Amino acid sequence: MLRSPFQRRVLRAWPLLMVPWICALAASFIQLERYASTPGAPADPPKTWPSLSSLARALDAPTLVVTLHPSCPCSRATISELDRIVARSQGHLLIYVLFDIPEDLDPSWVTGESLALVGRIPGIRVVIDRAGRESALFDAKTSGQVVLYDERGDLRFRGGITPARAHAGDSIGRAVILDLIHEGRAERTEAPVFGCELTERKQL
Repeated sequence: MLRSPFQRRVLRAWPLLMVPWICALAASFIQLERYASTPGAPADPPKTWPSLSSLARALDAPTLVVTLHPSCPCSRATISELDRIVARSQGHLLIYVLFDIPEDLDPSWVTGESLALVGRIPGIRVVIDRAGRESALFDAKTSGQVVLYDERGDLRFRGGITPARAHAGDSIGRAVILDLIHEGRAERTEAPVFGCELTERKQL
């Protein structure tokens, strides 16, 4: 098939025209990967169960507290991993999920997918945490922050339970929590937490 000079020039230039587009696509992918693998601010929760908390910890089982931002897109991955932990804990775990919301917003703001997904997990106690008062007692700064206290009220784990932002799957946090539940010990006591920054809150 004979091509005109213009067509031949376009065909020769096409690979060169693709180079900037490919470079931009690669740069965007690298940026997304870097964001997904960058953890949020870690918590420094009290070494023993905070006495000011209105949450009643279990006296015969570990107590797990998860703080979520209801609009964080990473929450779905955390909830998915939480479901796996519940399924493998065989009922030997008390779990609270705190939805951290700004003080000036009505609790009805906490609606949608995250709340519905948590509601499908048996045994979860959901708390609408106005101004993040309870979350602040556990020093949660990032959505997806998890803390685990044992039957004596001693801190055994802090961190996240997902391998990256908005990604479910095997993670250090999930493995540590399950080891603590079933074996009473684990090689680590913390893991990175991946999620959105939580709302600003008043000092307690």
